[in-house]
Amino acid sequence: MWYNTKTIKYSYEPTEKELVLKFELAGKTKDNVKVYRKNDALNIKIDNKDTYAVDLVSQFYDVEEYSFENTKASMQHGLLTVRIPKRQDKSHEIEIE
Repeated sequence: MWYNTKTIKYSYEPTEKELVLKFELAGKTKDNVKVYRKNDALNIKIDNKDTYAVDLVSQFYDVEEYSFENTKASMQHGLLTVRIPKRQDKSHEIEIE
């Protein structure tokens, strides 16, 4: 299923191993696009001027389930694909200072 945020069209598919988001960016190349996470949103910046945000919390209930540090993105024929892997170990030790 495709969704629109402002004027950007995207789809997402959660799998057992990752969350896959696809953005239609016709006529754009990887040189025109930047992808980053800011707070709880995935931001797509196009041509250093237009920024579109997908609110990860409202779309995906448990964002803590994903490892954003290991996110990968690829661009092919105007289709930006962002892959956010699930955390392997959901618990982590907290260092005591």
